[in-house]
Amino acid sequence: MNSFCRYMGLVVAICVLCLVSGLAQETVFSGLKSDLKRADRHFQNQSFKNALELYIQAEKKGKGDQEIYLKVARTYHQLNEPNQAVSWFERYLASNQTLPTNDVYSYAESLTSQGAYQKAIKWYKKYISHNPENQYVIEKIWRLKNIEYLYTDSTYYEIKEVAFNTEYAEYGPAYMDSGLIFVSNRKVKGGIINIDPITNQPFHSLYFVKLFFDSVRNKYSFRKPRRFLRGQNKRWHQGAAATSGSKLIFTRNTMSRGDTESRLQLYWVENLAGTWKGEKPFEYNSADYSVSHPSLSKDGETLYFVSDMPGGLGGNDLYECTWTASGWSQPQNLGKTINTTGDETAPFIHNNQTLYFASNGHGGFGGLDVFKVVITDDHPAEVQNLGFPVNTPSDDFGLILNEEGSHGFLASNRENGGFNDDIFEVIVDLQSYPLIISGIVRFNNPDWLELNRLDILPNAHLKLVDNLKDVTVYETYTNHYGAFSLKIPYSSKYRLQVSQELVGQAMVSLEIPKNRKLHTAHEIVVVKEKFKK
Repeated sequence: MNSFCRYMGLVVAICVLCLVSGLAQETVFSGLKSDLKRADRHFQNQSFKNALELYIQAEKKGKGDQEIYLKVARTYHQLNEPNQAVSWFERYLASNQTLPTNDVYSYAESLTSQGAYQKAIKWYKKYISHNPENQYVIEKIWRLKNIEYLYTDSTYYEIKEVAFNTEYAEYGPAYMDSGLIFVSNRKVKGGIINIDPITNQPFHSLYFVKLFFDSVRNKYSFRKPRRFLRGQNKRWHQGAAATSGSKLIFTRNTMSRGDTESRLQLYWVENLAGTWKGEKPFEYNSADYSVSHPSLSKDGETLYFVSDMPGGLGGNDLYECTWTASGWSQPQNLGKTINTTGDETAPFIHNNQTLYFASNGHGGFGGLDVFKVVITDDHPAEVQNLGFPVNTPSDDFGLILNEEGSHGFLASNRENGGFNDDIFEVIVDLQSYPLIISGIVRFNNPDWLELNRLDILPNAHLKLVDNLKDVTVYETYTNHYGAFSLKIPYSSKYRLQVSQELVGQAMVSLEIPKNRKLHTAHEIVVVKEKFKK
């Protein structure tokens, strides 16, 4: 499924003559010979709701053979309705038909989104029998067989729906000033409401909501959302945005190729005397592919975004640009550690170090899951699934976090399914990074008469070693009293190399508490037998 559909509210569907009414569209297609051919044309143009309606009509009239079951299943899969997709795939299979390889994968994906993991594993294995080199599907099978690991940190998160959600879609949260900007196709009272003729719903627009923290009740409250960048909306959908200082970059769809195809593009505006103006297109916009869903580093000099430009690994990949004296650098694909043959989307760079993103290509609960990866100078670290309750068998995406990593927001369709997303508040009690820990290094000599005696180890050289990469990431010394302070740069498995001129060198394990409330002073004890001269 093309995840761009979600982020612009089925915007791809409007590529079919979006400027004319639904009646005019039917006139255009009236020359087609049958409902099935009309439905096929709608499906090819990604107007899936219209295609589904015609397929269902044709099936009820007894037109077509078992192939219509497969076409309905494919359409429900594109509309992100896994329960219906599974039902129609199974009707097709019950008629003694064999699923084409791509549909085997779609069926397995729909089963995963249902939470039918054992059945999904069976069909992923069928797909692998035709594509044995696909490591991403092998990863999905392993993850589903070990799904219990994704519940390990569940007690450290609290997820609750925000008060400003409506019956329409809300998604794409991003911090701005003392509030949030987000995307919605909600109806607003008063004024002219622009309606998309394909979906018969309002166009997707940007909104701003003010945040207030209630220190007494330890919770956030929200003012009534208001339209944002109204002047930049014009006649198209707006999508996810990001800010840095006085500049903002947002997504908007644009027609191309004689108004027959829709592409997502990025546009810059600047806050001048309290007004956003001076709209400029991102220099890598294209009529041949889409760019969308931006995220900016804190200094505004690194831009992450989503694109289906040629040369990628799958449907939609994540890219990076850096600001130079001559403008934005050429987009760089973030590579196969992060990108997959599926879709990656909704990037968020946290403290210039940890990249959060959503993917349906990496193994998880099903649909889009949220992942994180530490961005290093040489290459990305291991991609980690955030687990339950951030992720569910539904689509979960668009996670953002405050600077401390203790609070944020997330979009998900866990309540309503399909493309009817809501925004959820996320409270995190996990340790945040970079983290400063302090403590005392002591050592014990078994030869001492007092077996429990612990002496301080002054002027010892400490090296913090990342076990996964086997590299030193931080060095320091204990003082005259054996005290130390260490900077833990990111979440990983660590060991500490302790060296002291009089006793030699030893290696000890260093456990970092997952819960920030458990962060206390560390006492590191090294037994003399572990020292090597």
